[in-house]
Amino acid sequence: MKYKQKRYIIPLIILGINLLFTTSRTGILCTGVFLFLFFVTTPKIKIRYKILIFIICAILCGVAIKVVYEQYPDIAQKIEKVFVRPKSIKSFTGRADIWKIGMDLVNKDNKTLMFGVGRFVGVKALDVVKYGNITQFHNFYIDMLVTGGIMELVYLISIYLFVIVKVLKSQMEGKFKAIYISVFISYALYCFFESLGRFSIGCADTVCLVTFISIPLLHANGIHEKKKIVLQKIEFEGNSEEIENQNIVDDELGKGEIE
Repeated sequence: MKYKQKRYIIPLIILGINLLFTTSRTGILCTGVFLFLFFVTTPKIKIRYKILIFIICAILCGVAIKVVYEQYPDIAQKIEKVFVRPKSIKSFTGRADIWKIGMDLVNKDNKTLMFGVGRFVGVKALDVVKYGNITQFHNFYIDMLVTGGIMELVYLISIYLFVIVKVLKSQMEGKFKAIYISVFISYALYCFFESLGRFSIGCADTVCLVTFISIPLLHANGIHEKKKIVLQKIEFEGNSEEIENQNIVDDELGKGEIE
């Protein structure tokens, strides 16, 4: 976005292919939400063109789905089996059972609702789950409620809200703000299905915190500092020019006195 170099398209294509290979419905859905939100919020395209592009894409997608289901039923069944997996949609691939355990822990009394039961108690409660070694509730919000209750959930959300407000109030270009807002909304949706960004030392959480906390803050504060340095430079150059002009006047006055 900043340098407009086409070479950056290559890693984006590679990441897109990798995303499809994961067959992660949550990842694909949230990436789609991000792209849609970025398309809607970007100031580079006029609204009437956005509406036109959206209608054309919707028609093309509808026609493509119809053709695949009617002309290529084998491919349609393969896509449905690998990506859609309709049998597991109702239970969110077993997540519904895990979420129920977490909410039952939290709703024991007002104390646990406010302060949680602690991470180790929460992980221990997941031993009864039949899906294997589960160490998280696959829901950021429930994970935080179980670990530290409403207090921890509000505290962590307030950190993300602080970053968002910082970005919105900064003087960065609108196209960058559109990226960040689209990212945060799609990330908030992703957190309903995965426990990501819990301020832990894990690889995924670290990458998440760098992406959603460090980079936006550095970007927002960096523009503020850059503008401050420019203003100081202008002020310094202005003062230097005034001093130089004053020295010239003094020199002229000095010459006049000598003459």
